[in-house]
Amino acid sequence: MSKIFQLQEDRWVEAQADSSDEYLYEEPVKPDDEHLFEETAPTEVSTETNADIPPPAVTQQLPEVNIDQAVARINELANQTIYEGHTRIGEYVLQTFFNNDHQLAQSKNPFKTSPSYRTLCKREDLLISPANLNRSVRVAIQERFFQEKELDVQNLTFTHKAVLVRIPNNPEEVEFVRNLLNNPGTTRELSDMVKNFLPGLASPREPDATKIIVSHLFSLKKYIEKHEFNGNQIQALNFQNMREATKQRLPEEVLVMEAKMESIHNIITEIKTALNI
Repeated sequence: MSKIFQLQEDRWVEAQADSSDEYLYEEPVKPDDEHLFEETAPTEVSTETNADIPPPAVTQQLPEVNIDQAVARINELANQTIYEGHTRIGEYVLQTFFNNDHQLAQSKNPFKTSPSYRTLCKREDLLISPANLNRSVRVAIQERFFQEKELDVQNLTFTHKAVLVRIPNNPEEVEFVRNLLNNPGTTRELSDMVKNFLPGLASPREPDATKIIVSHLFSLKKYIEKHEFNGNQIQALNFQNMREATKQRLPEEVLVMEAKMESIHNIITEIKTALNI
């Protein structure tokens, strides 16, 4: 006994038919095809309004999520992915370009020790920068160092390991890592410990404001060139069909943008003055 679905009052209903055990789905009824369907008893037209129809029952109660814990977990997974990616890339570079020689890979100028590595880093289609490529090599060497010294680093997060990359792989680091394995503290606390452990560790340089501003201006120029509006688009502005929520937010956004554009204009004026343009 198979199941045939018949159209009654604009809805599909199930009917029984003597044939194989397949589910048959028929096309919607066309005016000329009404004779193909068996005649069925008329159904009552419901007099219920939408207001009378009860809302669907909630089958599952979603839990209340601790957002702080969720953010911490997602960040840790992201850091894990990044660290593991660095490890895999570093292992490949170590084997392929430095023949697994840690000293050559960690020399002050690895581009000089391996001409092929220098050529690799000059490729514009390489998705990872030379600085991150060097960092990947240090991460891979550190992982090898942990295994060689049989250091149980399971209690260290991937952000902890990223901080420890700044320490040279030597006997002093072994003792340092062993002392913090049980209580590594937060990433910030570990970073402070590393700074104290390496007093000669160079602090990061202050970012060059001029370079940052010029870089942002170049990016803004590219964006404007890519999304430049023509006269027809401006004349065709129509806010009638805009969502009400967007329409209410738009005035504030326009004022903010106007203020930022004025700031950009002032920066451009300063640059023109400095360059005697």
